[in-house]
Amino acid sequence: MATERTEAQIRNEKIAQMGPELGELHFLLWKDLTWLHFEWDQYFVLFGTDPSRVDVMNKAAPRFFWSLDRVLWQDILLALSRLSDPPGTRGQQNLTFLRLQRVLPNGHLRDEVERAISNYEKQSKFARDWRHKLFAHRELYHASHPDIHPVPFASRQSVIDALRAAAAIMNLVENHYQDSTTAYEMAHESIGGGYDLLYYLDRGLYAREHDEDQDGFWDARFR
Repeated sequence: MATERTEAQIRNEKIAQMGPELGELHFLLWKDLTWLHFEWDQYFVLFGTDPSRVDVMNKAAPRFFWSLDRVLWQDILLALSRLSDPPGTRGQQNLTFLRLQRVLPNGHLRDEVERAISNYEKQSKFARDWRHKLFAHRELYHASHPDIHPVPFASRQSVIDALRAAAAIMNLVENHYQDSTTAYEMAHESIGGGYDLLYYLDRGLYAREHDEDQDGFWDARFR
């Protein structure tokens, strides 16, 4: 029977079973990766599942949802790229997979994690390139001639592959120390997420289309 645990309980269990430094790092990365999967789920629900959902958003507020698509995509790629950052930059300590590897004891597990990180770096390279050319910086050559200096190809499948590679790193460590793994891909918002938004948008559009007497209400209520 499945049981729910608080973040504090999960953190304490990891520290107890992995040790203070490794347990704390693994918990913080587990938390970041879990929330990244939640964010990806919201993006996918809205923009990656059914064209009819995009139609609803375009009918309701096309400019806003164009911006939301762009912002969510950018945030997801930034999060993917940060996970492959070096352990430290310019005196700042970073929460990354390479820092996690650094605190592992020498041995078979560390070697496995090193190979898994190498695979993640390969799978997420597109996100780092987008970050350096478009998000964290604005590359002049790409801005001037995007056809001649394009960013690498990136798709929803690219994100899914990178997320799977990230989960593999985390689950190697979790399985070794805790004899368990986390199904990150099962992170879904059941209440208050994209499905609810689409439902109320669709209802609102239907009501506005079929109740002409309410036209003045819609204009006055939200303007």
